[in-house]
Amino acid sequence: MKILFAPSVGSVQKFTQFPCTIPVNITVVELDPVVAEIARAWFGVVEAKNHHVIVDDGLQFIEKAAKSGAKFDVLVLDACDEAIRSPCPAAAFRNKEVIEKMKEILTATGCLVVNILTHDSDKVPTGLPEILGLFTSVFPACIQMKMVKEVNVVLTCVPYSISNIRAQLNFYNSRFEAIVTKFKLVKALEGIVIV
Repeated sequence: MKILFAPSVGSVQKFTQFPCTIPVNITVVELDPVVAEIARAWFGVVEAKNHHVIVDDGLQFIEKAAKSGAKFDVLVLDACDEAIRSPCPAAAFRNKEVIEKMKEILTATGCLVVNILTHDSDKVPTGLPEILGLFTSVFPACIQMKMVKEVNVVLTCVPYSISNIRAQLNFYNSRFEAIVTKFKLVKALEGIVIV
């Protein structure tokens, strides 16, 4: 399984701490070389044959991956900018052509996971619906995971259609509960709703 984190070098170490029975090859793309060095020095991020840290612009990496025909089973987009109202994903990744490239580098059964952070208000509620609309205009199926105690929404999109969405959501919820129980994440992931 090939996983691309673009960019999210700090969170990868958390991911790699969980026991996994399938071979996983993780590539992390980080724009800032200082952040990559801090991850190595302070968070124990270590490169290995199945764990790569690449200092590069995430957009350029995605473009090069698409041109070379590279494919990933999972693409995690956790890139933010300084925008006050909608910092995540960064504005550079909220572009239909870029989202189409992300879809292009996924395997047929792959998925794109996007961290969305908006500071919508009742007076200006355009951030989240606008971002969701952009991703759902490219991907045939997306689900949201809302965190009761957080303002983030995690959006997961797949490059294929889902014929029975209700059954699929039930399946996702049951698998989510199994993972939470197996890895003792009940406290950490309390109050998450998949919709």
